[in-house]
Amino acid sequence: GIVCVIHTFGRDLKWNPYVHVLVTEGAIRKDNHWQPIKYFHYEMLRKRWQHLLLKSLKEAMPKNKRIILVKTLYR
Repeated sequence: GIVCVIHTFGRDLKWNPYVHVLVTEGAIRKDNHWQPIKYFHYEMLRKRWQHLLLKSLKEAMPKNKRIILVKTLYR
């Protein structure tokens, strides 16, 4: 399973959005037994997550709002 928590500011209370992601090192199979995952490629998982998140934002937001958001976040 995966749990995600969004933070919108840092310790100094300035705008600094980021996501904490907790991922289990296994899964429950169809027969209800735990199947451990010995290894998963962190960098691949991070890149895939980033791609899906940005793709979802792009599809959900009109282009003009995306431009404003990017300019606001990356000053």
